[in-house]
Amino acid sequence: MAAIRELIQNARDAVMLKAEVAIGPADRAALSLPITINLTTAGSAPLLEVIDYGIGMTKLVITDYLISIASNYWTTQFANDFPDLATKGFRSAGKFGIGFLSVFMLGEEVSVESNRLGGDRYRLSLRGVGRRGELQKVQSPSGSGTSVQIKIKPQALDHIKKLDELIPIYAPTLPHDLHITIDDKQVTLRSGWLSTITCEELQEWSEKATRTLTQRTDLRSRFDSDFSFFMFREEPFLLRHRFRSETRMKNPWQVGWPQYVDGKTRLIASFDSISILSLCGLAIEPISTPGICGNNRAGFPYNGCKPEPRVKCRCDSCS
Repeated sequence: MAAIRELIQNARDAVMLKAEVAIGPADRAALSLPITINLTTAGSAPLLEVIDYGIGMTKLVITDYLISIASNYWTTQFANDFPDLATKGFRSAGKFGIGFLSVFMLGEEVSVESNRLGGDRYRLSLRGVGRRGELQKVQSPSGSGTSVQIKIKPQALDHIKKLDELIPIYAPTLPHDLHITIDDKQVTLRSGWLSTITCEELQEWSEKATRTLTQRTDLRSRFDSDFSFFMFREEPFLLRHRFRSETRMKNPWQVGWPQYVDGKTRLIASFDSISILSLCGLAIEPISTPGICGNNRAGFPYNGCKPEPRVKCRCDSCS
């Protein structure tokens, strides 16, 4: 999923950048098109495809930055391509990733097509890390954008078959719609979906995301110390977390569910003390947030359950 998150964050940056420079009705209309993620599992060659209608890449960006380990487009060439945006402080998610070459964890055969608006479109075909690729000019579409195709290795396919459940965890707060297709199954993840689901669904998602993101050993050991008083310490973390959910979250409130909603901020009362830290729309890691869980995209200040720093909170979690 690290490689797929890398592809999603690249698509996110391309769309956000195009939103800043879009001119003309047709160019702006393309911004309403979702980032598309297609996974085909049938046949002998499973295929993953990620498509965006963002700013696109020039030949220089494809050859000198996309597949280069040492070069960072956002700290070098970006200022030359978009000097006005560079001075305004455009914020990309790309610097938080592990690099495009992580896609080879998914498969050896990778194809990338991209073009800027009005520019030539190129297809880069790669056959593994360290091997020479092939770059060819192809027919350019009317707009701009990028398509990445990967032939998935069988051992990688087992980990990504449930993309429709995993992507909302790894990319929960993107300011752009995501359209996910797995064979014949289609799901659209709308921007701002965390603000529209019920409190019960938000709590359930938060717990599921925590379990998924803490499968890394370093995170699991850190949270073990926080949760050790709920069950015997030698019990696996997943069992302990599931035990808490079953015993404490079936009907925690007699009337409604206490929550605070204001614009892009939504906080719900929670016995669990865990939220998901999201940066530029991408989930980074679970964090301890006593008394609340939810999304805080507007930068709403809080400390524990407090809606304002000056308000005295007397809930069990904060006391």
